[in-house]
Amino acid sequence: METVRNSLALVAGGTGYVGEGIVKSLLDRGARVVVPFRNAEKADRLRAAVSPPLLDGLDLQHTVITDQDSMEHLMSYIIETYGRLDIAVASLGGWYYGYSLHRMPMEDWQALLTNNLNSHFMFMKPVMEYFYKVNGGEYVMINGSASEKPVPESGVISVLAGAQKMMGQVLREEAHGTGIQVSTLIPTQPVKTRERMVDNMESWFSAEELGQFICDIVEGSRPRQDSGVYYL
Repeated sequence: METVRNSLALVAGGTGYVGEGIVKSLLDRGARVVVPFRNAEKADRLRAAVSPPLLDGLDLQHTVITDQDSMEHLMSYIIETYGRLDIAVASLGGWYYGYSLHRMPMEDWQALLTNNLNSHFMFMKPVMEYFYKVNGGEYVMINGSASEKPVPESGVISVLAGAQKMMGQVLREEAHGTGIQVSTLIPTQPVKTRERMVDNMESWFSAEELGQFICDIVEGSRPRQDSGVYYL
C-alpha cells in the first residue's frame, strides 16, 4: 500500500488506551477508521480524545468481538458502507497478576482465554476471509514481551501471548504468495498511555508512536521483516 491516506482501517481494541493512540495516528495519516466497541463510556472517551477536525473519519460501531454473529454483522456493515477494508489492527487483551499457574482459579483462566486469545481468533476469522477474497490487506497484531518470556504470577499472560504470537506466524505462513501482509508488533517495554500519566517513562514508545509505526509498515517507509515480527 502506497499510502494510509484514504484507506479504510478497522481497529479492534481501539477504545483501550493503547488502541486509542493507534486510532489517532491512523486518523492523523488520513485513514477512515472503524472501531468496534462494547462499552459506551469507553467509546465516548475515545471520541473525546480525537481531535475535532478528525472526528468525521471515526466510525464507532457497537460490536461484541467474541460473538460470531456480531463480528459478521460488523464486516457486512463495513463492506456495504465503504466497499472495502484495507487495514485491520488487533489490539486486544489485558494484563493479569496474582496467581501461580497451578493456583489460578478456573474462572480467571476461562475469562482470560476469552479476552486475550479467543478474541483474536474471532476478530481474525471474518477479516482474513475478506482479505483472501480480495487477495490483499494488512493485518497487524499487537502483542507484548510476555510472549517470549515467562512472567511469574502472571504466567497465564505469557501462555496466551505466546499462543497469540504463533497465531500471527501461522497466518503469515498461510498467506505466503498472496497479497496479504501479516505483522506482529512487540513493544519490549510498557507503552506510554494517558492512563499511566505520571508513571510513564520518557524512553517508552507512546501509543501514538506505536500507531505511526504501523502506518510506516503499511506504507513501506519502514523495512519489512522477513519474520513479520517487529520489536519496538
